[in-house]
Amino acid sequence: MDLKVVMPMKTNAAPTMLAGRGSKLPVQMRRELEDTLRAGDIVFTRISGTPFRQIADATGTWTNHVGIVVIGEVTTFRALFERNPEADLRLWKAWYFGRIPWERATLTPGSLYASPSLKVVFDGTVHRDRHVRLFSRRNGPTGAHK
Repeated sequence: MDLKVVMPMKTNAAPTMLAGRGSKLPVQMRRELEDTLRAGDIVFTRISGTPFRQIADATGTWTNHVGIVVIGEVTTFRALFERNPEADLRLWKAWYFGRIPWERATLTPGSLYASPSLKVVFDGTVHRDRHVRLFSRRNGPTGAHK
């Protein structure tokens, strides 16, 4: 699997952060980078919001968010909500501080779940049985699940 690094997409400025071993991070246009990404690539980003910057500070790195490139239907928020006009927008208005980025491309969990490229490993409910102990501090693993 190739590892790809993506800089924050909100800025056109050259990065001032350093990658490992003191090397400067490369700069690439968003569209050019999107054309090189493939399913399975790991993408590291830096989100500029305060809670996310604190994650980067705590971990001692420039990145504060990671994702995996996946297949699915790419759509915009506008198209998504036009297909679902009854959807509640309160979460999205709060998340984007009242300014939903209507033309932003996104992948929905539903489109990923319905993708023919998805190989389902488990689709069900995990039940936690209160009567089965998986680990005993005194005796070590119980062997109930291997």
